[in-house]
Amino acid sequence: MAVDNPADSLTIRRLVSLKAQNPKLKVYLSLGGWGGCKSCSEVFSTKKGRRQFSKSVKALLKEYQADGIDLDWDIRP
Repeated sequence: MAVDNPADSLTIRRLVSLKAQNPKLKVYLSLGGWGGCKSCSEVFSTKKGRRQFSKSVKALLKEYQADGIDLDWDIRP
């Protein structure tokens, strides 16, 4: 999981900064959704892929101080 757009990175940082005003606010990073997650099935199909994904999620949550992820993934045949 990666944030590859500077505008998205800035938006996440702004959202997380709102936690200073509202400590109960939770910020989740979302993957998938309307456009789907084209690489999810391939990544999640192997132990190595799942391990790399989980490490990347952990690193992003730490970097942005986000509270979790929302994963919208449909299995493709």
